[in-house]
Amino acid sequence: MLLGAILCFITAFIQSVSYIFSRIYIAKNHSAFGLAIYSQLWIGIFSAFLLPFLYRRFSMEINSYNGWTLFGIIFTILLGQIAFFKCSREIEASRLSSLTGLKLVFLVGMCFFFQHTTFSLLKLGAVFLCTAAAVGMNFSGTRISLKGGIWMFIMLVCFCECDILIKELIGAVEGENILIGSLGTVGVVYTSCAAVTLPLLGFTQRSTRLMMDALPCGLCYFAAMIFLFIGFSLVDVVFANIIVSSRGIMSVLIGALVSHWGMRHVEPAVRSHVWKRRLVMSVLMVAAMALYSFSN
Repeated sequence: MLLGAILCFITAFIQSVSYIFSRIYIAKNHSAFGLAIYSQLWIGIFSAFLLPFLYRRFSMEINSYNGWTLFGIIFTILLGQIAFFKCSREIEASRLSSLTGLKLVFLVGMCFFFQHTTFSLLKLGAVFLCTAAAVGMNFSGTRISLKGGIWMFIMLVCFCECDILIKELIGAVEGENILIGSLGTVGVVYTSCAAVTLPLLGFTQRSTRLMMDALPCGLCYFAAMIFLFIGFSLVDVVFANIIVSSRGIMSVLIGALVSHWGMRHVEPAVRSHVWKRRLVMSVLMVAAMALYSFSN
């Protein structure tokens, strides 16, 4: 469990950095859809390079269940990514990163109703604590627009379903070890995503400059997924998401630095008491991680 938690912490940090890069891209190019397309292509390129090194070292049975699972992952990734980048236009990076902690409520509900997973009172308490921290960060800043709220709802539902399906697919992959199996799953999932994404280039502006502008975001997201997939193979999906919610703490600190450096188009300046409140809410997230870990 400790290794899985560490990997999820690394995922949280890399995702926090990717949120900043996504804001920079959108502020510069004004296209959330373009970023979704180009970043997925970069992730697919990196994933395709993995497969030759993993050839014959992992396998996945080809059947209708695994096929539909893979299809569901691709669909929720693409729709979730578009929704995320749409949110990036409406919500500053540090707050969006923190608000994704609300994903836990959706995730627990979906696991309970669709997978009949039961949770102890301690685990539910940890989920409540983490969610309260995310909502607290929301109240500490400006209001979220209706458009931003709708896109955030779509993003959270897609990412929850995607996590559940990824956990299922990792279990269906047979590899020499956990690392090989997880890397193989990343390779299959994101190479397939890129193949589906490629025709969508016809619906956005095609430019080498735009492709290169999306490279930092795509690279960060790819690295984060490697650590997350390995983490999913070691801990349950709810605990992994509680740990990954620590990106709220990291994003608050990174956002403060970015704002201090004068990049107000990426992270708007806020008063000091707002940052202090966000840090307090972040500490609640740490408490939630400890509580959930103790319940195991």
